[in-house]
Amino acid sequence: MFLIGIIAHLIGFLILVGIIVLIVKCRGFHPEKFKLMEGEEIIKMAKGDYWQDSGLGETQLSGEFAFTNKRVMFVPYFCLSDSQKVTIALEDIASIEKALLKNVFPVAFVIDTKTDESYKFAIMKRDIYIDLINSLIEKQN
Repeated sequence: MFLIGIIAHLIGFLILVGIIVLIVKCRGFHPEKFKLMEGEEIIKMAKGDYWQDSGLGETQLSGEFAFTNKRVMFVPYFCLSDSQKVTIALEDIASIEKALLKNVFPVAFVIDTKTDESYKFAIMKRDIYIDLINSLIEKQN
């Protein structure tokens, strides 16, 4: 019994250390996660969420945004596949509209593309980022 207790404490300690390591890794911004095209530069980075329709409802992916002079990009913290990454070219954006998160919280916005795709993002101070995206689109035109 004594040995089982020690092993349980050791496993609990290792889980705690793992959580601390994950928290430390998620602090700050990580521009190296974003693959930029030639002539592309990151204008602003932010942390937020992408709400993906999974068929059974929306699932939340937390991660980082990179707003560049050519694209809006999102990479989840724990990216299991490239299909979880979102890249939207500024020239493909048809509209940006404010939205509510869970029909209550005014922190979301939806980007609709010219190919009828829709992306819902949640980010604090969304107006700053909506204005940024709109200004980047205007600079391209």
